Amino acid sequence: MKIKEGFVLEKLGSSYLAVATGEAALGFKGLVRMNETGAFMWNIVKDNDKKIEELVSALASEYDAPREVLERDAISFEKQLREAGILE
Repeated sequence: MKIKEGFVLEKLGSSYLAVATGEAALGFKGLVRMNETGAFMWNIVKDNDKKIEELVSALASEYDAPREVLERDAISFEKQLREAGILE
């Protein structure tokens, strides 16, 4: 998975918002809100095509949580961004 060109992540208080800029804003109406863990995953996949397994490994190196929880979070993150049309 990789973030499409034209999407950026902005911090607003304790939340993060994925927003479209430039040409991407023409076909995308809205925002995707995420927490700090979502922002961490965003930064892993924003410029590099990563597989779920690579994302889970990055999460495991950053967070002390059971692997099945990290896998569930990574899959949920990918689903949310794919449904929003943010992933290539």
